[in-house]
Amino acid sequence: MPQSCRLRRSVQTAYSMVAIVMSQLKTLPLIVVLMIVGCTRQANLLERATMSKQSEDIAAIKQLAEDWKAGWLAGDPETLLALLSDEPALIMSSEDPIIGKEAIRELYQYVFENYTFTSDENYTRTTDVEQIEVEVDGDLGYIWSKYTNTETPKAGGETLEDHGQSVSIVRRQHDGSWKFARLIINRSQPSTDSQ
Repeated sequence: MPQSCRLRRSVQTAYSMVAIVMSQLKTLPLIVVLMIVGCTRQANLLERATMSKQSEDIAAIKQLAEDWKAGWLAGDPETLLALLSDEPALIMSSEDPIIGKEAIRELYQYVFENYTFTSDENYTRTTDVEQIEVEVDGDLGYIWSKYTNTETPKAGGETLEDHGQSVSIVRRQHDGSWKFARLIINRSQPSTDSQ
């Protein structure tokens, strides 16, 4: 094959390659846009799945708080203990921490044997709990709430009120359920008149 034919064939091949590259460059922006849209969509789907899971976790933690209130009003220490993690701690203002289920069981048994938290023939009792904030991050979450316990004698007399705030730290268990790990209760003291 003569030199000029080889040269012309090389130029044609080079031109064809340039044409292919140029056509690819025209579609490159489209490919980049599609990649960005695809990645953004994947990120949005992941974010929605995470938000959905977080919403489910927050709902489960709120239900845990409702189960706690029901167990408390029923005066049932075993129900309350079932809602605690394996190594719980109860921390109350001006008291040493109570650590472990057995120590908490002893306290709750004493409380429920000596006090009533539901209405009876002599008293109307109410418990209000306002959940201020419920958050979750991974396998830990917390509930910040305010509580008010009110006891009014049915025969008349002074109404007694106990109120305060609490922060409960909850932990996801191996089975996916949520349980209380730390209960921190800050009882509000009535203001004293210094006159």
